[in-house]
Amino acid sequence: MDNWIVFERIIDEVPTVFTTNIKYKTIAPVQDKKILIITCIVLLNPKSNGLPIKEEHELLYKIEEEIDMNENNRVIKVGRFIGLGIKETYYYCNEEDVEEVINRIEYIVKQEGNYHVEINTIKNDNWDFYFESIYPSENEIHSKTIQ
Repeated sequence: MDNWIVFERIIDEVPTVFTTNIKYKTIAPVQDKKILIITCIVLLNPKSNGLPIKEEHELLYKIEEEIDMNENNRVIKVGRFIGLGIKETYYYCNEEDVEEVINRIEYIVKQEGNYHVEINTIKNDNWDFYFESIYPSENEIHSKTIQ
């Protein structure tokens, strides 16, 4: 069962919001999911603080849900970041499925609006990115309610 936590992190003196599935702390790395896929969508109409307006947030969530429904068997979504005028989502995937997953993500994003998506992949055998970049600190865990 998933175990998501939402927390704020200040980056460059600007508030950002991370959402991380913390269930993987004790089971990562997942043996066949060694490729990190990072999707980055530039917000079309961010507020002055770099976060999306309500309508854009809803559309970005719809895009993410569509990706989740289509790629559920091939990827593990471990988190997302929103702030600084962008939204990133983080998935782990096996090497054989990477190209097909990327093509599907690009197709879904293109269908939902005028967004440009940049997708990067990193071989991340030990899930270092998860633990070092998106996993919350003890203070972040204790300052927010796990959802």
